[in-house]
Amino acid sequence: MKSMTLVDDELMIRLNVITETKDGQEKNSECLVMPFLYPPIIVEMPETGKINEDFTCTFTFKNTLSVPLEECELHVEGLGIFRLEKFDQGDVRPGGIFRSKIICAPKRAGERKIVAELISKQIKGIRAEKIINITN
Repeated sequence: MKSMTLVDDELMIRLNVITETKDGQEKNSECLVMPFLYPPIIVEMPETGKINEDFTCTFTFKNTLSVPLEECELHVEGLGIFRLEKFDQGDVRPGGIFRSKIICAPKRAGERKIVAELISKQIKGIRAEKIINITN
C-alpha cells in the first residue's frame, strides 16, 4: 500500500488493491469499502419512571480498539431530568472498561431523552441515546 488518506468525518476505510503478474501480462484491481465501527456506550435504565421518584442510569464503555484512548470524558444529559454532567475518565487502555452512574430525579412528565457522548484525543462522536417515559 502506497498511501492511506485520513478523512476526519468519514467512518469508513476504502482500500484499492492493484496487482500485476511478474511477466506483466495480467493486471487486476479491487476496491473494498469497510465501515469503521466505534465501540458503543451502553445505557442502562428503566423504560418508565415517575415524577419525584429517583432512578439510576448507568453508562458503560469498553474500549475494544487496539489503542488506548487518552483524556476520555463522558458527557451525559437528560433533558427534563438532569443537567449536563461531565465525567473525567482519564486514559482507557485497550480492553479497559469504565462505568459511570447518575441518580435521576424527574420533575416533569412526558417522554424524555438521555444522551451520552464520549470524547477523547483519538476519537469523538461516540454517542448513545435512550428514551424514558415519565408519568405522574
